[in-house]
Amino acid sequence: LLRGWHSELSALLAKSSSVEQYSASVFLSVFNTEYQQYYTPEMALNDILRLKTLQSGSVNLMIHTYYNAENALHLRLLQTKNPITLSSCLHVLENMGIQVLDEHPHHLPLNQGMQVYISDFSLKLPASPTPDYSPNLNYLEDAFLQINAKALENDGFNRLILLANISAREVNVLRAYWKFWRQAGAGYSQPFIENCLAKHAILARQLIDLFYTYFSPFTRGDAKALLISMRSGLQSVIDLDEDKILNQFLAMIQATVRTNFFQANADGSPKS
Repeated sequence: LLRGWHSELSALLAKSSSVEQYSASVFLSVFNTEYQQYYTPEMALNDILRLKTLQSGSVNLMIHTYYNAENALHLRLLQTKNPITLSSCLHVLENMGIQVLDEHPHHLPLNQGMQVYISDFSLKLPASPTPDYSPNLNYLEDAFLQINAKALENDGFNRLILLANISAREVNVLRAYWKFWRQAGAGYSQPFIENCLAKHAILARQLIDLFYTYFSPFTRGDAKALLISMRSGLQSVIDLDEDKILNQFLAMIQATVRTNFFQANADGSPKS
């Protein structure tokens, strides 16, 4: 079986235009028996490209999500040097509302003494806020990398990345409004605010949509129609504190005069 695995990978490499044959021969021996038992040759082909990137030294962490043969969602980290600890990963993912079901670690020794550590997590995503919910897993991957680079706060606001299907930068918009309100004397704790927005993720998504409608120089939506939809959603909020919080976020967005959120640096990266 394993001999067939190697033959299948060799055949895939021979057809691949993205991996030169020299690299193929170097990496072919990297995949040990444990790896072969867990992953398909197709996964190994893609991993060769990831290993080449790691070997170049341009990055020391790569991340991607995939669905296995049983349609279970997995998150994989490929790391060199000092691998991220399991406890750190759990804290990041739990703050996104994700439950880690199990982990399968793998170790691949490359040439010149470089070691690659693979952490493969089986995940359970938070409950869908709507029947047609389809999470943007690219947002999950990007947020994880940003948190690892200490470019994004690791807190419960990040549940909105999957629940509201918004990016890490868009979560930062709501986080910034919360910090402004907290300085003005909000009277609520941050966990209470986080839970409120996560509970009403559709309204949180609409708050971001309204922010774009008011301020984006690239896309202009129908603010009137959006506000009608939001008012309808707010009427279904039973808890008085939650109603106050959501209306406060709405009022802060409506009171905003300008923002640098859409400004870019010369290289196209966002200024904020």
